[in-house]
Amino acid sequence: MRADWAVWRRWVRATTVTAGAAAVGLVGPSSVAVAQPTTVDCNANPGALQPALNAAAPGATLRVRGTCIGTFTLAKNVTLIGLRNAVLDGNHAGTTVTVRAGVQADLQNLVITHGSATLGGGIVSDGSLTLTRSAVQDNTAFRGGGILSSEVATLTLTRSAVQGNTATDGGGGIYTSGTATLDRTTVQNNSAPTGGGILNDSGSATLTGSRVVNNTATISGGGIFNFAGTVTLIRTTVSGNVPNQCTGVPGC
Repeated sequence: MRADWAVWRRWVRATTVTAGAAAVGLVGPSSVAVAQPTTVDCNANPGALQPALNAAAPGATLRVRGTCIGTFTLAKNVTLIGLRNAVLDGNHAGTTVTVRAGVQADLQNLVITHGSATLGGGIVSDGSLTLTRSAVQDNTAFRGGGILSSEVATLTLTRSAVQGNTATDGGGGIYTSGTATLDRTTVQNNSAPTGGGILNDSGSATLTGSRVVNNTATISGGGIFNFAGTVTLIRTTVSGNVPNQCTGVPGC
């Protein structure tokens, strides 16, 4: 009887260990599908990015190599990561990057340039846009030479630069009507009749550890023009702007 009991216990223990190992296999890494980033090589095909955006699943990450030529519409949640200073070049054919309403777009390590449009030369956004370690430069528009961020949009710039952009109405660098946050970001050498660097139109803008320098307006607000909104400056330098540093910004 004791021998039979010992054999039965050994059988139960072995069966339990085998079942446990099988269970671990079922829930292990092999059962979880992790989407891998897709590389878009614009060196090989300068027009490759928009087809890749169209084909990407919502929430996809695309790694961008080279200079992508065209105008690009982000119609679903997406992350774009530039490899070795990748460039999105609008070729003066419209807004370089358009972010649709409701879309969350995360752009990193990119240069966005040569956009030319009525609204938002480099970028026009109705969604939630984050720019990190990127540059928006040498774009032109009637309003929002570099970036136009609408009243329903959220704009976040971190360690980025908005420079050398021009608007013929307002907001040479940035025109924002929604919520804008600039962190360790430089807005420089932009121009417009009002708000050479930034024009905040009834929105809320917060600049932390940033620089607004050497921007030009022909009417007012060389650095920042605030119209019926709120601008908060935290450890931020506003200097070298003409004809005046700020209009409608307390403490500037």
